[in-house]
Amino acid sequence: MRIREYRQLGLRNYSILSPPDWFTVGGRVSPAPLLDVSAQELWLLWLYIAENAPRTDCLEANPETLTSHHSQKTRYLHLPDDIWAEIVPLGEQQSTIAILSRSRYGMIDFGINQKRVARWTTRLINRTKAWKRLSGMREGV
Repeated sequence: MRIREYRQLGLRNYSILSPPDWFTVGGRVSPAPLLDVSAQELWLLWLYIAENAPRTDCLEANPETLTSHHSQKTRYLHLPDDIWAEIVPLGEQQSTIAILSRSRYGMIDFGINQKRVARWTTRLINRTKAWKRLSGMREGV
Protein backbone atom coordinates (compact mmCIF):
# COMPACT_ATOMS: atom_id res chain seq x y z
CA MET A 1 0.00 0.00 0.00
CA ARG A 2 1.25 3.47 -0.85
CA ILE A 3 0.48 5.59 2.19
CA ARG A 4 -0.07 8.74 0.16
CA GLU A 5 -2.97 7.00 -1.59
CA TYR A 6 -4.74 5.95 1.63
CA ARG A 7 -8.31 7.16 1.93
CA GLN A 8 -9.59 7.62 5.47
CA LEU A 9 -13.25 6.78 4.76
CA GLY A 10 -14.50 8.24 8.04
CA LEU A 11 -13.25 5.34 10.17
CA ARG A 12 -11.52 5.95 13.51
CA ASN A 13 -9.25 2.92 13.54
CA TYR A 14 -5.98 4.34 12.20
CA SER A 15 -3.20 6.86 12.74
CA ILE A 16 -0.93 8.49 10.15
CA LEU A 17 2.48 10.11 10.48
CA SER A 18 2.73 12.25 7.37
CA PRO A 19 5.25 14.38 5.51
CA PRO A 20 3.86 17.93 5.28
CA ASP A 21 2.47 17.80 1.76
CA TRP A 22 0.75 14.39 1.92
CA PHE A 23 -2.17 14.88 4.32
CA THR A 24 -3.69 17.72 6.30
CA VAL A 25 -2.26 17.45 9.81
CA GLY A 26 -4.81 17.19 12.60
CA GLY A 27 -6.99 14.59 14.25
CA ARG A 28 -5.51 11.22 13.35
CA VAL A 29 -2.70 12.70 11.23
CA SER A 30 0.56 13.87 12.85
CA PRO A 31 3.49 15.66 11.18
CA ALA A 32 6.52 13.52 10.36
CA PRO A 33 9.93 14.60 11.71
CA LEU A 34 12.69 15.72 9.37
CA LEU A 35 15.75 13.59 10.15
CA ASP A 36 19.36 14.34 9.25
CA VAL A 37 20.22 10.92 7.84
CA SER A 38 20.09 9.50 4.35
CA ALA A 39 17.02 7.60 3.23
CA GLN A 40 19.01 4.33 3.22
CA GLU A 41 20.19 4.90 6.79
CA LEU A 42 16.66 5.76 7.93
CA TRP A 43 15.38 2.61 6.20
CA LEU A 44 17.77 0.41 8.20
CA LEU A 45 16.98 2.24 11.44
CA TRP A 46 13.24 1.85 10.80
CA LEU A 47 13.56 -1.89 10.20
CA TYR A 48 15.48 -2.23 13.46
CA ILE A 49 12.72 -0.41 15.38
CA ALA A 50 9.87 -2.32 13.75
CA GLU A 51 11.44 -5.74 13.95
CA ASN A 52 12.36 -5.32 17.63
CA ALA A 53 8.84 -4.30 18.66
CA PRO A 54 7.00 -6.97 20.66
CA ARG A 55 4.46 -9.22 18.92
CA THR A 56 5.49 -7.82 15.52
CA ASP A 57 6.07 -9.66 12.25
CA CYS A 58 7.45 -8.27 9.01
CA LEU A 59 5.07 -9.12 6.19
CA GLU A 60 6.96 -7.25 3.46
CA ALA A 61 10.06 -5.08 3.19
CA ASN A 62 11.18 -3.60 -0.12
CA PRO A 63 14.60 -1.90 -0.08
CA GLU A 64 14.09 -0.54 -3.61
CA THR A 65 10.95 1.44 -2.74
CA LEU A 66 11.94 1.88 0.95
CA THR A 67 8.54 0.57 2.03
CA SER A 68 7.52 -2.01 4.61
CA HIS A 69 4.43 -3.71 5.96
CA HIS A 70 4.42 -5.10 9.50
CA SER A 71 1.75 -6.67 11.65
CA GLN A 72 1.63 -6.25 15.41
CA LYS A 73 -0.79 -8.08 17.67
CA THR A 74 -2.44 -6.04 20.42
CA ARG A 75 -1.24 -6.74 23.93
CA TYR A 76 -4.35 -8.25 25.49
CA LEU A 77 -6.71 -9.43 22.77
CA HIS A 78 -3.92 -10.31 20.29
CA LEU A 79 -5.81 -8.72 17.40
CA PRO A 80 -3.57 -7.91 14.41
CA ASP A 81 -2.92 -4.31 13.44
CA ASP A 82 -1.14 -3.38 10.20
CA ILE A 83 1.71 -0.88 10.05
CA TRP A 84 2.89 0.41 6.68
CA ALA A 85 5.93 2.66 6.39
CA GLU A 86 7.57 4.55 3.59
CA ILE A 87 10.89 6.36 3.79
CA VAL A 88 10.86 9.69 1.94
CA PRO A 89 14.23 11.08 0.77
CA LEU A 90 14.52 14.85 1.13
CA GLY A 91 18.12 15.24 0.06
CA GLU A 92 21.44 13.46 0.32
CA GLN A 93 21.55 13.56 4.13
CA GLN A 94 17.93 14.29 5.08
CA SER A 95 14.83 12.14 5.01
CA THR A 96 11.52 11.54 6.73
CA ILE A 97 9.08 8.70 7.19
CA ALA A 98 5.40 8.19 6.52
CA ILE A 99 3.63 5.66 8.76
CA LEU A 100 0.10 4.32 8.61
CA SER A 101 -1.00 2.17 11.55
CA ARG A 102 -4.47 0.67 11.22
CA SER A 103 -6.56 -1.87 13.09
CA ARG A 104 -7.42 -4.79 10.87
CA TYR A 105 -10.76 -5.32 12.66
CA GLY A 106 -13.29 -2.87 14.05
CA MET A 107 -14.20 0.72 13.37
CA ILE A 108 -12.44 2.30 16.37
CA ASP A 109 -9.07 1.61 17.97
CA PHE A 110 -9.28 3.28 21.40
CA GLY A 111 -6.14 5.30 20.56
CA ILE A 112 -3.89 2.24 20.18
CA ASN A 113 -2.63 3.18 16.71
CA GLN A 114 -1.85 6.78 17.64
CA LYS A 115 0.12 5.61 20.68
CA ARG A 116 2.00 3.06 18.58
CA VAL A 117 2.94 5.63 15.93
CA ALA A 118 4.10 8.08 18.62
CA ARG A 119 6.10 5.39 20.47
CA TRP A 120 7.78 4.02 17.33
CA THR A 121 8.52 7.55 16.07
CA THR A 122 10.16 8.48 19.38
CA ARG A 123 12.28 5.32 19.22
CA LEU A 124 13.24 6.11 15.63
CA ILE A 125 14.27 9.68 16.50
CA ASN A 126 16.34 8.44 19.46
CA ARG A 127 17.97 5.71 17.38
CA THR A 128 18.73 8.27 14.65
CA LYS A 129 20.43 10.57 17.18
CA ALA A 130 22.52 7.67 18.50
CA TRP A 131 23.43 6.70 14.92
CA LYS A 132 24.57 10.26 14.18
CA ARG A 133 26.72 10.32 17.34
CA LEU A 134 28.36 7.02 16.39
CA SER A 135 28.88 8.15 12.80
CA GLY A 136 30.57 11.32 14.08
CA MET A 137 32.86 9.30 16.31
CA ARG A 138 33.88 7.04 13.41
CA GLU A 139 34.64 10.06 11.18
CA GLY A 140 36.87 11.54 13.90
CA VAL A 141 39.01 8.40 14.09
